[in-house]
Amino acid sequence: MKRTMGSSNFRKKIREGDEGERLWENYLVSIGQSVVRSSDVKPPNERLYWDLENQKNTRFEVKYDTSGYGYMHRRGSDCPNLFIEWMSLTTGKKCGIYSSIGEADIFVYIFKKTSPEGENLGDYAHVFYLEDFAVWVDDGGGKRHGWKDVPCSVKGDNNARGWLVPEKVVLDNAHTNGHIQTISLT
Repeated sequence: MKRTMGSSNFRKKIREGDEGERLWENYLVSIGQSVVRSSDVKPPNERLYWDLENQKNTRFEVKYDTSGYGYMHRRGSDCPNLFIEWMSLTTGKKCGIYSSIGEADIFVYIFKKTSPEGENLGDYAHVFYLEDFAVWVDDGGGKRHGWKDVPCSVKGDNNARGWLVPEKVVLDNAHTNGHIQTISLT
């Protein structure tokens, strides 16, 4: 089978997602929680829309953003954007954060912080109540907030669209968007 650029990028994103899940799993274990991975309990031919579950049955959906700081540096901006996937281009239906509603309780958005030269400066996570964050993101379909709506064509497989939400806007609205805390993972 010939690998295309799209499938190659998709596989890379899967590996990065697994790395993000491991970062969050390690954090949970470090604070004394036991963790189950959805991949370890997933029935055959089914998809689960959560990544990790702790002993209190709290389920986490984890996103690991390894590109946000690179884009920020290239744009000359002072804060990265969260990429919140919201619509499938193959089905025309809501996906991403919406897929996890009713299955996950907490949305964890991890940034890989890098210098302008690309040096890894560590990882940190924004932690949200998933449904509260999804409602806030969905308010006006992102249009009211003036967020860019872009395809996943640069680093992904170009099968979805997402909103670019400035980190500063997320933190300025923490009182309304379900933001619980920001945690250093390094």
